Amino acid sequence: MPINGQCRFIFLNNVSAEGVARIAAHELGHGVFRLYHTFSSKNVVTLTQGTTDNLMDYSSNTTATALYKYQWDYIHDPQTMLFAWAEEEEEGAMGLPCMGWFDECDDVLKILETIRNARISGNQIKIKGQTKTDVRTLTANLVKIGGTEYKRIRLIYKPNTKDYSFNPTQYVDYNQQFLLADGTIDWQRGIVYYKNKEELLKIIVDDEFSKIDKLKEYLFGKEYDEIKAIIVNNSVLTPERIKEVREQIEMLKDENQKKELYLELQAKVPYHNQRNNNQTQYIADRMCNLTSEAMCLEYLGISCPNPNMQFEDYLEQIRADNNYGDRTTPIARQKLAEFMGACYDKKDYGNTFSIEKERLINFVLLKLQSGCAIMISVWPACKGHLVRLQNITEEGLIIDDPYGKVTDFMSRENCESGGYNTNSNIEEDLKGKDNLWRWSDIKDVTIKYVEVYCKCK
Repeated sequence: MPINGQCRFIFLNNVSAEGVARIAAHELGHGVFRLYHTFSSKNVVTLTQGTTDNLMDYSSNTTATALYKYQWDYIHDPQTMLFAWAEEEEEGAMGLPCMGWFDECDDVLKILETIRNARISGNQIKIKGQTKTDVRTLTANLVKIGGTEYKRIRLIYKPNTKDYSFNPTQYVDYNQQFLLADGTIDWQRGIVYYKNKEELLKIIVDDEFSKIDKLKEYLFGKEYDEIKAIIVNNSVLTPERIKEVREQIEMLKDENQKKELYLELQAKVPYHNQRNNNQTQYIADRMCNLTSEAMCLEYLGISCPNPNMQFEDYLEQIRADNNYGDRTTPIARQKLAEFMGACYDKKDYGNTFSIEKERLINFVLLKLQSGCAIMISVWPACKGHLVRLQNITEEGLIIDDPYGKVTDFMSRENCESGGYNTNSNIEEDLKGKDNLWRWSDIKDVTIKYVEVYCKCK
């Protein structure tokens, strides 16, 4: 059982009743009383594995149930935990999870994530008082947080005897040097939280100075102007970068700013050409479905797991391997979206744009402003087609069409071939990128349904 864990499975195959009792006691030692193995380097004393009669050693001897004095001390002093179970200050408040003497990297990640989530939701963090107020340090070495690698992060914490709360955004930059007993310098750079003018919690970044800003960006987000500059100054963003930008947008408190930035981010999704997929040309010319879906997923910050494949080819492989059904069916695309970690919805229409215009705008614009991706199905089944919708304007629809640029909308509405300036089938081509489908051009075109792809809550 993990230290301070709450559950564990015990397999009873070929184990005596006495053996089961010892295993259960051993696991409870980890979970309830925060005891390490006797051979753990994190213990007070490190002993050779299998050489003791201690309960926390690995042994086949069912009578090996002894405990040492330091272990009894832990058992009888629950305040040795770094953080007791934190309670919510009020409905909706965040609390730090129970932290104890276990994997410090995990502890650091959990605490930083709690600070970040509290900041996003606008909540306070409440920590329960403790009887012992010695300064404690948690260390995470070679840790990756929010896409950035850090050599070391330290959390230096001064417990308080009373319960208290703090605002995760009310921190102060910290830069101090301390002369240690061995003559070395401990240069602490990062941020600090104060409570009643006393240091409460220091987050120290032992790495390049610029990494402090990266951690602050992860915890507290970018301001609107910074996010706006990223979007404006880049014609295209990778899915990985889109994911980062989306996380920053989500942290903003102004809902109108979030709507604006989500819409502007739509135009930064990499364009995909269905005609140069790694399929037979017959199939590629009919893969508007998965190619448009790939663009929708990338808008959500979801990357192709196989960097050596086009995303739509990867989706086609997953579809075939899992028997999800025909790629032309919404149910197959829903299964693919869920496989990739996205949430899917569908809304039917069935009439022309002139009839459905108002209903379409009312539904779709809210979805786009909330950070969802939209795919629309147009023309009758005889020439049906799927494209990604970027935005809706007074002039019309802003479309990424994976097949190319439409030159005659009514050709396909009348089930005729042609009507396209098609993309190349041997290289990337951008004919269908950022196309304006004017309301006057599509007024008599059928819109069958809309597929909505969102990040799952």
